[in-house]
Amino acid sequence: MIRAAAALATLLSLTYADSSAGFVDRDLLARMYEALDSLHHAENKNEADRDRATIRLRFQEALGFDQSTRGSAISALLYLPASDGNAAPAIMIVRPHEDPRSGTNQKFAASLANAGFVVLVSDLRAHHDKVDLVATGGFAPEALLQHDVRAILDFLSSRADVDSHRIGLIGTGFSAALAVALNSSISVAALEGLPSLREEIGHMALLSGNDLPDPCFLVYGLLRFAATEDLGTMISPRPLLATNPAPAVSDYLSSVYQSNGALNRLRQSSCDTSSGYCSQLVREWIASALRMNGRDIVPSPGSEPAINVSAVEIPVPQVNRGGHKEPLTQETLSSLLGERLPEAHITWSLQTTARPQQVVLTTQPGFSLPATVLRPGPDGGGIANGLLLALFDAGREAILNDEIVQSALRRGWFVWAVDVRGLGSLKSEREGFLFAANVLLGENFAWRQASDVSQILASLRNGSHTHRTGLYARGNNATVIAGYVAATAERDQPEWIVLRDGVDTFSRGNLPRYLVPLNAFDLFDFNDLLKVAKPKIIRLTRPEDFSEDDW
Repeated sequence: MIRAAAALATLLSLTYADSSAGFVDRDLLARMYEALDSLHHAENKNEADRDRATIRLRFQEALGFDQSTRGSAISALLYLPASDGNAAPAIMIVRPHEDPRSGTNQKFAASLANAGFVVLVSDLRAHHDKVDLVATGGFAPEALLQHDVRAILDFLSSRADVDSHRIGLIGTGFSAALAVALNSSISVAALEGLPSLREEIGHMALLSGNDLPDPCFLVYGLLRFAATEDLGTMISPRPLLATNPAPAVSDYLSSVYQSNGALNRLRQSSCDTSSGYCSQLVREWIASALRMNGRDIVPSPGSEPAINVSAVEIPVPQVNRGGHKEPLTQETLSSLLGERLPEAHITWSLQTTARPQQVVLTTQPGFSLPATVLRPGPDGGGIANGLLLALFDAGREAILNDEIVQSALRRGWFVWAVDVRGLGSLKSEREGFLFAANVLLGENFAWRQASDVSQILASLRNGSHTHRTGLYARGNNATVIAGYVAATAERDQPEWIVLRDGVDTFSRGNLPRYLVPLNAFDLFDFNDLLKVAKPKIIRLTRPEDFSEDDW
């Protein structure tokens, strides 16, 4: 197995130019591999039995099964075999990337119905590709897809012509494997292409711009509790056919099934999925696993029994989370958005000059944030009446001539314009990677940015004779940062926070996905952060609205 250090060195050499913005991406990539390497997979039956329920619960929490969901409907094709009056076993086909009406899928489903199965082929592409719902409701595609799977299971189980104790799943990729792992009512499974999360992180590292990885992997905090191998722990000892699994996943499946004394229930095979042999292998194996040996698997020409094919709409019920919202404390936000940075000892020194000074602030080991400092007065030698920390989406250099910054200087305030991670010179141009990495780590990027800002504010207060501080945030990202600082700051630390050209809700359509508080969207919105703020909040539409009294 390739370990994190070697893989990281290779990927960094391929992916990053020598730029300041690379700090952000390198930090995320390194922590993704560290989190993956820290996972422990069950090594024996006792550990597997212990871990199975715990991992299932973590998945259910991460996928928001206890949170509000949107009602919708799933389009599907239902194939019914010729009836003999008895309830038949059923097969659900979960292929999130494919059209159920394609010729290949219809031919395959019909062959299963000819073998005596009730077959449901659903169109999961609508929710699988709905990454835009992250920005409007905090919903990750995989969470929506797994809600769909449960609705499909309920639909099949409720039918009188289906034997609810014999429901199998045929599917591809991580989503299909997760569906089997989460739903014990799926009694057998044939899974194709079980991927390695380690390899998937490698693919993510090569993303550019707004390109996103396969949404199947976007489970909030996944790297904190599970990888593909752990799905094997949850599926075992149910009968499983795994075709073309990743080598590391294949090895682990053999190990966990053997430890459960169920190696005879596992079959692994390599085959060309476009070949008739692979389809026949799946049909024969799943028929045997569901004990359908009484009917020919491949009927001879002209002997196919009559089957009925119909289009159905399966409702996915809307769920409304009950109860009240939890108070927005630092502890609550940390539990939702990830741990804040450990306290750092930030050092800096200034010269007596009115010219802009460049300072580097270290908020975590190996992570340096550039700052431009302006001192008031003709020679910069005046005593500070206050300290203004300025954040601007476009970067520190772009804010130096801003009206509020210039007003601060006229009033004898020192101005610290800082590019925290993700702003200005530290802005990553790889928004898709940034979003995916934060989802997998169970973090919120703006929350981590706010941790940078809080540490800098504390350093400024402690390093100056004045304890008056203010925070000025301009732009979407900067104001989201300021919102988290406001919600967790002590009184007068800072005294006030000015918000300009920013957001008023996380559902704003042009907000980058990595700033949305995934899995916490129905617990608070942006204005809820400001409601619990102890510093004075000033929302500017015009610079002149910032009155003399506010200083």
